[in-house]
Amino acid sequence: MSRSYRIYISVEDYNRSNLNEIEEALMDQWPFQEFDYYSKRLSACQDDFLYIGETEQEAALRLTHAVWKANEACCKSIELRRI
Repeated sequence: MSRSYRIYISVEDYNRSNLNEIEEALMDQWPFQEFDYYSKRLSACQDDFLYIGETEQEAALRLTHAVWKANEACCKSIELRRI
């Protein structure tokens, strides 16, 4: 049985020219519907389910690597909250 989670993501120090790519990469990995922009931070929060058999750490790594690839550099932090 898959587990329901609320994922909050905050991306800082990203390449602004890659903003669209970062948003698309995140939406490919989790069904984020909208993003907020505060100062130099991109953030989003959305409920969904982990993949069957996926751990919290694996989900965090999956989103992290998607952002790094889209940004072409490291730049972020992820927090997962189970609901």
